[in-house]
Amino acid sequence: MSVRSEFDYQRFVVQSNLVYIGSLLATSLYMIVFWIIGNPILPWTSLVLLVINAFVVWINPKRPSLASFVYITTMSLHGVFLITQLGVTSGFDFFLFNLAGLIMFTDWKAYWRVLGVLAEIVLMILAYAILNQQGLQFILTPAQSFSFLIVNTTINIAGIANSVAYFRNLVDQNTTRLIDLSITDPLTHAFNRGYFDVKLAEELTRIERHASPLSIITFDLDLFKQVNDKYGHPVGDEVLKQLVNIAKGTVRNTDLLFRIGGEEFVLMLPDTNGSGAFVVARKIQRALRQNRHPIAGTYTASFGIAQFRRGETKDTFYQRADHNLYAAKRGGRDLIISDDADILVPLEWDPQWESGHPRIDAQHKSLVEFSNSILHAQAEELLPMTKRLAAMVTAHFADEEKILNEIGFPDASHHHAIHQTELGKATLLLERADVSSKAVFLFVLNNVVIDHMLDSDVDYFPILREYLKNKAL
Repeated sequence: MSVRSEFDYQRFVVQSNLVYIGSLLATSLYMIVFWIIGNPILPWTSLVLLVINAFVVWINPKRPSLASFVYITTMSLHGVFLITQLGVTSGFDFFLFNLAGLIMFTDWKAYWRVLGVLAEIVLMILAYAILNQQGLQFILTPAQSFSFLIVNTTINIAGIANSVAYFRNLVDQNTTRLIDLSITDPLTHAFNRGYFDVKLAEELTRIERHASPLSIITFDLDLFKQVNDKYGHPVGDEVLKQLVNIAKGTVRNTDLLFRIGGEEFVLMLPDTNGSGAFVVARKIQRALRQNRHPIAGTYTASFGIAQFRRGETKDTFYQRADHNLYAAKRGGRDLIISDDADILVPLEWDPQWESGHPRIDAQHKSLVEFSNSILHAQAEELLPMTKRLAAMVTAHFADEEKILNEIGFPDASHHHAIHQTELGKATLLLERADVSSKAVFLFVLNNVVIDHMLDSDVDYFPILREYLKNKAL
């Protein structure tokens, strides 16, 4: 990786501007002092340096490399000239040492920085050689020489402090960047698998002390291979990044999202039980259904949920969620499977669910009432009652389709296809021995009763009400 790609221009511009502006002020002061002590040349060279420093301050935000090159070159040459004019006892040779250090903090290529430091060393040797051969060109009084020494020492210490501050900031920033790279997936910017193992161990230690719940949601994009095969991996990468943005937009700041590998992710939910995790999964599921990628179109995901049980290992905990995820895959995809969700809140009938058709409204209310009765069922009753609920849904769908055809609902065929898809998934789950009865009931309740009949069905309510109104006239 090049120096330029690692370099933080904004931080360098801020830090270097402090140097350039400080040099601008110091040069202005020196120009006046050189004029006062009667040197015939230095006020004019300082004026030239003042103009160049002003140019450096102006160009620095736009071209920091050029600004640093011009500044270091002119200050080095002027430093040599000052040494030959006023000698080494006035402290002007300190600037050459400081400039050598400053070179190491530029964004120049490594070999240019090495050459720059070597050039500063050569210039120092050259200045001392000229001074020894020609002698001082301007004699300072001891008081003047001491005053220059104090001022130059102070200025150079300030410059060194500025360089150290910049170096510390750079180290801190690069350390943070390295930590981010070590725990973050480079494509999606979700956390990576290694960090998942670390955080899961930390959370399990925490909940042992505080007895708080912890849940995880494993989810996987459905038929993602088809996206890559049909549209190419760049589009697949965009879909993955979009999925992460959608998931992050539905969770709390304390919830952590990890990319485990490929198209599989894990969402860690501290202080969240199975029911809360189910609600989060439903939000992500709905957001995905409503989202559309400009090239790949709509896509779905399957979800597996587990709440940590005391006494189990972190591997067993993760495997339960992963097992539920693959049960959702085998059950027809776009499903949420959880054996930990505690269903405590009964459904309350909403007047907005009333279509105005006596038979449809009566069936909807019966389904809601029967679903509520399952909430109080014993464990051995759960599966038979869920099967009965599915049979009631099947009968309702048949009646509903007849009514939709009768009123001429334009999306009747699409509605029929949705019915068949949801019933097919419910049938698959009811036949699977590796999916808990509670998980099957949750699917029928949420995907069929709530999502479809009490949400999607409202799409045809206006047409149905208009039909019933015209029929009554």
